[in-house]
Amino acid sequence: MPVAALAFLFRYLYPLADQALPLAAQHRLRGADAVYAAVALAYTTTLISLDNEHLNRLSGIVSVLTPAQALAQIRATPPAL
Repeated sequence: MPVAALAFLFRYLYPLADQALPLAAQHRLRGADAVYAAVALAYTTTLISLDNEHLNRLSGIVSVLTPAQALAQIRATPPAL
């Protein structure tokens, strides 16, 4: 099967890969790190990580917090009544 056909199938079957590939290229991320960012973007959530590459390279792309920062935010939020 030609490479173009495989790439099309991969993108069709795995839409997160379509988002992860440009993230990896533009922000110099490793494959798995780009997938983590794509998942956070797709689900509009915060990426919790201790990885400095995530914290530095993704800060303007997706919300990234350390576990300590995330816990501080949770503790500062009043409980819903």
